[in-house]
Amino acid sequence: MKKYHHNYKIIFLYNKYILTIIKKGRIYLQYWKRIGPPMKSLPHNIDPLNDECFYMREYYPRKGFLFCETNQLIKNFKHDIKSRPDLENHKILSINKFAEELSYFFDDSTVYHISFIPPSKCKSDRRYDDRLEKTLNQLVKLRHRIVIEEPISIKKTIRASHFGGPRLIDEIADNYNWKGLGNNHVGRLYVIDDIITTGSHYKAFQKIMSSNHHQTEMTGLFWAFASGPA
Repeated sequence: MKKYHHNYKIIFLYNKYILTIIKKGRIYLQYWKRIGPPMKSLPHNIDPLNDECFYMREYYPRKGFLFCETNQLIKNFKHDIKSRPDLENHKILSINKFAEELSYFFDDSTVYHISFIPPSKCKSDRRYDDRLEKTLNQLVKLRHRIVIEEPISIKKTIRASHFGGPRLIDEIADNYNWKGLGNNHVGRLYVIDDIITTGSHYKAFQKIMSSNHHQTEMTGLFWAFASGPA
């Protein structure tokens, strides 16, 4: 039988196919992988030594939705149901899947404060997509000690990065507006997004957090890591 370092304890949950590693009192499921070595390529704005970021899946840009399950899930997750209401069920199923897989990262033993990377459109914009908010609302149903925070919003609608919008951290941060945390004693804020490509939006979020609430550490949870430029 393989032996493990004393800081690790291997246990099995009710689902025998999910292996849980407990390291120094924190739980990580094998499906969530930390961004850093031994990955062949890294988001170039992410420092694996100082940025605690995890991803669940691998997304292949420009390969089409038929290439793999993840590509299909991401496409469904991003569907514009205002122009294609017939695709709403596909979008809902993808949102629920993201929430389910996020729930693997957490348990009900403590309170977790969670937010999301603001999308490129303002909430007042009729094209605004609330898919990340719906994901967190679904997650709350699965993990009952989740507290949703929304400390940052955007000042104005901008072009999305993959359509030629800003990619530089400072440019993105300049369009962020600090709203504040609901609880000023948040020690760690978990921030979700669907895809991480370069990590610019995460670092812009981190920059605003550090400027306004430096005592709060951040962890990024990305449904998929983009394997190649978006």
